[in-house]
Amino acid sequence: MLDVVVVGGGPTGALVARILHDRGLNVLVLEAGAAPKVGPRTGVRRYEVEIAKHGHVDGSTWAYRGVDDWLRVRALGGRTLLWGGWAIRACEQNWRDAHDAGVPWPFPLSELTPFYEAVERYFRVWGAYDRLAVVPDGKYVGTTRLHSRFGAIEKKLGLPVVAKRVAWTRGRPTTALDVLAGVPVRTGQIALRVEADRDGRARGVIVRTARGEKFVRARNVVLASSPFETARLLLESRDSGVPDETGNVGLWTDHMVASNLVLMPRRTAPGGDDFARHALVPRFVNVEGGRMRSYLGGFSVEIGGPVSAHTLGKERLAALGLDTDEAASCSAFVVHALGEMLPHRERRVALAVERDDLRRPIINVTPRYGTNERRMGKDMQEASVAIAEALAGPRATVFPFVSPLKSPVSHEAGTCRMGAAADAPVDGSGRVRGTRNLYVVDASVMPLTTDRHPTLTLLAVAARTASFIG
Repeated sequence: MLDVVVVGGGPTGALVARILHDRGLNVLVLEAGAAPKVGPRTGVRRYEVEIAKHGHVDGSTWAYRGVDDWLRVRALGGRTLLWGGWAIRACEQNWRDAHDAGVPWPFPLSELTPFYEAVERYFRVWGAYDRLAVVPDGKYVGTTRLHSRFGAIEKKLGLPVVAKRVAWTRGRPTTALDVLAGVPVRTGQIALRVEADRDGRARGVIVRTARGEKFVRARNVVLASSPFETARLLLESRDSGVPDETGNVGLWTDHMVASNLVLMPRRTAPGGDDFARHALVPRFVNVEGGRMRSYLGGFSVEIGGPVSAHTLGKERLAALGLDTDEAASCSAFVVHALGEMLPHRERRVALAVERDDLRRPIINVTPRYGTNERRMGKDMQEASVAIAEALAGPRATVFPFVSPLKSPVSHEAGTCRMGAAADAPVDGSGRVRGTRNLYVVDASVMPLTTDRHPTLTLLAVAARTASFIG
């Protein structure tokens, strides 16, 4: 019998499988999609083309009703096939925000330190929280200074700008495929539900394959299939012995996003250093020594550029009223503000009566915004515009293209929130309440998404949960 079956071959599933495999446990990863090829210099757009070409990106069968713009990858590697490698640790203020929002983390942030360090080794995270990105890998050996244009943000707005920390392997962002090397994986395995005994012990997972349904038995079950999918699995498993003791499975949160594009009439020089072209404006509101606001939480700002504008893609350019010929002669900076959303009782995953082509209940998810989000969203948009305008040189134009209260689903989380209190679906060890050997390690467990890119913190939490599985 397997010691552990992991549902989902994205970043957290890969990491937990790797850790447990290295401890000598008999581990198997079940992935719904296939395994794409990863080249040493494959770029983000080429990933999208490659995966779409083979049909492994969410299409009509995998789309979730109620969400107009939601992208998750049905392929081994998950969203790490499309991410930019952002690797930023959380701060103490993030933990205080969760406490003040009534959804406290069940452990102090300091407890994650050794797990952060382990994750940074597994995913090869480079760079320091200063003005220099040190990346001893390939052509990036040595020290890279930020693009000179970023200095205008500090000069005009008085805001600090720090280098991007990045997970980087062989000339590209590290993927879950890199971490999974050598771990047993079965692709084309669509998890339908978890089966449990009457005594509250998970027995394994029912999956659908090209040959029909089958049962994969294991001593421990780990769910890492993304917050919406994990919520669906747990809700579908209620009649199979896995209770929702709290009634809170399916409540979710996300990031609000305020994005602006700076379009400059002169094309950027080809090549150049990727790390010099990515930077972060750390949170500067509602923190000690920062600007205090009338809302809870805060936001950080990610900046990329200058890049050739045509790399933004036809759809994004068309939304701005630009064609690819016009964009070919232009450069662009992209400014993304990421802000915390608070929990909302009406922001919930629900299972519809209708079924998809795989005979699973269709998921309905509806965004909801409260007063806190409206106040923060206005501030985020103003900050994003101000930063974009500071970057803009002569004859540059600023285009708004994502509104914070109409943001696409980007970093959904919290559908199986972790907490010490009995109302949290997952306890402090990552175990689902009421089922002693069933664990959740994806972003479902995060009480809040934090005010920055959440992947590194999510991975550290997953590594911590792995320490309880044996």
